[in-house]
Amino acid sequence: MTQQWKQNAILTFVLASAAVPAISQTLELGVVTLSLGMASQQVLTLFSEGGYKVMGDSTSTYLVPVVDRTVKHTYGLVQFTGGRLTYAERGWTSTTGDNLDAPIKALGALAQKGATSCSITHAPSSQPDSTLDRVFVTCGQRGVRLAIGRFNGIDIYDVAEFIGESH
Repeated sequence: MTQQWKQNAILTFVLASAAVPAISQTLELGVVTLSLGMASQQVLTLFSEGGYKVMGDSTSTYLVPVVDRTVKHTYGLVQFTGGRLTYAERGWTSTTGDNLDAPIKALGALAQKGATSCSITHAPSSQPDSTLDRVFVTCGQRGVRLAIGRFNGIDIYDVAEFIGESH
């Protein structure tokens, strides 16, 4: 291999890497910035220092709500696997269902974080006590979920931005 060929190969790799921006694996939940893979204890400490309460502990493996100290407002959900953050979401909820403000903000945030190659999945769900019509826009480990339906007789209009995968 010649030195010129090695330099050309390295230059091509650098240019190709620069041409495809990396999508951010962070999510702002209130004043706390989360990254996939963070230690669960670090996440809990950051939320505590930021004035939030996590309705679970560092060993929780299910989706755990993040609320304010008065437990009146939910800021989002987090999930840990093996002591690490594997999923987080924050809501951009619309209260009227016909309001485009929430989806535009959520999809705009997705674009600002570097999303370029995305898939769209329609995933309706019907259970005895709920009916949801959901659309997921997924760009690697980041995405937006749009949902409308009824749960236990309550109308649901939900827009959420997420990172990771929920189990």
